[in-house]
Amino acid sequence: MIPAMLLTGFLGAGKTTALNQLMKARPDLRVGVIENEAGTEDVDSDLLHGAARVIEVTGGCACCTVRGALTSALELLGDRAGELDLVIVEASGIADPVPIVQAFQSPSARNAFRFRGIVCVIDAAAVATGEPRPRVWDLQVRLAGHIIVTKKDLLNGSEPEFAESWIRDQAPDAGVIAGLDDPAFVKELLGSPEASLPEVLRHEDSEPGHGFTAHSLRVPAELKAGALDRWLSDLLRRPGVFRVKGTVGIEGMSRRYVIQGTPQLLDLYPESSTGRSRRSRLVVIGTDIDARLLQAELNACAGKRLTGTHRTLAASP
Repeated sequence: MIPAMLLTGFLGAGKTTALNQLMKARPDLRVGVIENEAGTEDVDSDLLHGAARVIEVTGGCACCTVRGALTSALELLGDRAGELDLVIVEASGIADPVPIVQAFQSPSARNAFRFRGIVCVIDAAAVATGEPRPRVWDLQVRLAGHIIVTKKDLLNGSEPEFAESWIRDQAPDAGVIAGLDDPAFVKELLGSPEASLPEVLRHEDSEPGHGFTAHSLRVPAELKAGALDRWLSDLLRRPGVFRVKGTVGIEGMSRRYVIQGTPQLLDLYPESSTGRSRRSRLVVIGTDIDARLLQAELNACAGKRLTGTHRTLAASP
């Protein structure tokens, strides 16, 4: 049977970065990845490097809207037992982990996979704000067998102690990995014993729906750097906006730029390759967001009257 694990973590915690680091550290592993994206634009799969096989599950969360697609993806990878050493399901940042773990209980999945547990990536800087967190975030942490702490370098003063205390209160039995450069990172994850599915599934906090929507935006032109920077900075200060990510073409730049943003941090960096499409595509995730307004604002960053396209996906009932 193929070892399998679920990678969770709230929006912007660094799940794809952690997954890339794991595959970089063990290039000998043939890893199959099921990449779940709440929006219709799967921007994360473009950022994965080193996977033997990637299956994209887009258009909603694997815990609810596209749960059937997750089951189909597991069946597809389960038929490749001789070709893969490990399967990782990277869940959307707003996904409830319990229904995803339940997918491993189907007869075909039971025969194909040896489930090794839930790994949760936690943004220490977001924890340190002390702000109220969505229920699904706390649930992801409490059910994790291993926790990877990221962005500790952004903490000051007593914030590291506050973040550590919160993590220990939420998940006292989880193994804590203190960052992607922790020597225990690969050893702990790949050395995990088989997890007890019944223990995970007895959790009583799981309930359908999480109240978020994902908005996919596209602009078929390059954007002006100044206008884009101002818009992103303003966007991430708006109530209800939890995440923005994607790739954009910028005037005067030979490479597209990757955007990774949360209310705590905005990061822009060039893609590793050149010569790709100059169109821009973003996913914005949050609550009570006007998708038409977002599309119009992004169009304006190109400095032209454009007919961009947007699509709003109800990520939960």
